[in-house]
Amino acid sequence: MTTSSLRPVAFTRGLTLERWAWLALALVSALAVLAYLLAARAEGFVGFPLDDGWIHQTYARNIAERGEFSFVPGVPSAGSTAPLWSLALALGHLLRVEPRAWSYGLGLGALIGTALLAFAQARTWLPGRWRWALVAGLVVALEWHLVWAAASGMETLLFAALCLAALTLPTRRPVWLGVLTALAIATRPDGWLLVPFVALRVILPVVTDADGRLQLRNWRAALPAGARFGLALAVAVAPYLALNWSLNGSIFPNTMAAKAIEQSFLFDLPILERAFWHCSYLPGCEPGPLLQPWVGGQALLLPGLLAFAIQRVRRRAWSDLIPAAWGLALLCAYAYRLPIIYQHGRYQIPAIPVLLVTAVVGMAEVARLDSPRLLPRVFSRIWVVAALASIVSFIVIGARTYTRDVAFIETEMVAGALWVRDNTPADAVIASHDIGALGYFSGRRIRDLAGLVDPEIIPWLKDEDRLMQWLTDVGVDYVMTMQRFTPKLVADHADDVVYVSPYTVSTSIGYDQTLILRWEGDGTP
Repeated sequence: MTTSSLRPVAFTRGLTLERWAWLALALVSALAVLAYLLAARAEGFVGFPLDDGWIHQTYARNIAERGEFSFVPGVPSAGSTAPLWSLALALGHLLRVEPRAWSYGLGLGALIGTALLAFAQARTWLPGRWRWALVAGLVVALEWHLVWAAASGMETLLFAALCLAALTLPTRRPVWLGVLTALAIATRPDGWLLVPFVALRVILPVVTDADGRLQLRNWRAALPAGARFGLALAVAVAPYLALNWSLNGSIFPNTMAAKAIEQSFLFDLPILERAFWHCSYLPGCEPGPLLQPWVGGQALLLPGLLAFAIQRVRRRAWSDLIPAAWGLALLCAYAYRLPIIYQHGRYQIPAIPVLLVTAVVGMAEVARLDSPRLLPRVFSRIWVVAALASIVSFIVIGARTYTRDVAFIETEMVAGALWVRDNTPADAVIASHDIGALGYFSGRRIRDLAGLVDPEIIPWLKDEDRLMQWLTDVGVDYVMTMQRFTPKLVADHADDVVYVSPYTVSTSIGYDQTLILRWEGDGTP
């Protein structure tokens, strides 16, 4: 038998292994997300682990039913941080699919896509070592933050998948990289940070030689690819910019300014405390943006990330460093601009896939599982087994966390919204700090104490006296809040409380309960 006659068999076998790897990653991702949903359902809850998931559903419903980007029907606003995600959810409303089920399906699809991209990139970095590439994909599919995000009703995993695609897909098609970058921006404004890193991916191979040395005289050769990337980006992102501009006169959504002012007290902290560990108004203290992505078994992969960086610097393989550099830049940007940790670092979660695949590849390159020497072999095996076992074990911990988070939203925000629906006049105007579930379930006119859909209050979000005057001026009838959000308002109007959440989930985890107060306004909505 000749060598040439063996090639089709080898080729078919390679495809089969890859196909099975894809199926395995899809199955593991589905089982992980299903486990989280079933864990919450076993406690009697089906929903989202944060109120913002209902904000997106409210926008999606209005897009499907009214053809407008609005939270309050008839009042267009730029309160949706993720227009692309709102459009994806709106398709489910148009198809009349149960909104939560559609959202879970989109999240699962994004998780599968992220795991497949991680697998593909690991194969590129580890040619011929498909088992380690499969490990990289499985680590992404099983990382607890990512599974939580897939079942959260949020855009987090879609953004992560788009970023990973823009940072890892071949640079020979710069137009597609420009489109992917634009889609990431339309999914989250953080996507703007992708632009210099993806542009560097396009240009760097042209201006470096085979040994990784910079050849600036080749800069003209990089112009065509760079121009194609830039033009595709500009054309694809234009509708997003036009939408925001038409809604609020800015290319950015309202949420960026509102969040920055809301958490401005953190800017008084030293930068290292903001970045690594700090206490906020939330119960207890939390790891900051630079540490939050490593909460879990992936902390044991950190040596692999360091090994990867050292190896690539030695080889001058600068392009390989770009994905992880973007991930670290994203974490640093949040440490500087918005150091608060919301929902287990949901703003930092998109950096996790690129850091994980980089760390696993670094581990594969330095681990000596079959070394003839005893100590390297033993320590390598202990390291790999401990890391993988820890990642799997955190799936269980993450499922409990997800269940608690869903229970909190269902018993506080959703229950409060249903009380408003059943116990207030149909023309009542309700003000609230958390508007998602209230807007989706209550059927009432909503005014926003966080400034997302009422951006005029953003400059004085921290001035409760001004907020209370505003409530009166716009004719609010009820206020739904928590004491930690508006302590002075609650203290001054304690006698006007008409609803206190009867559930104990909130107090059991150190939060206060939802309150609804009757407000005697004399203005007009």
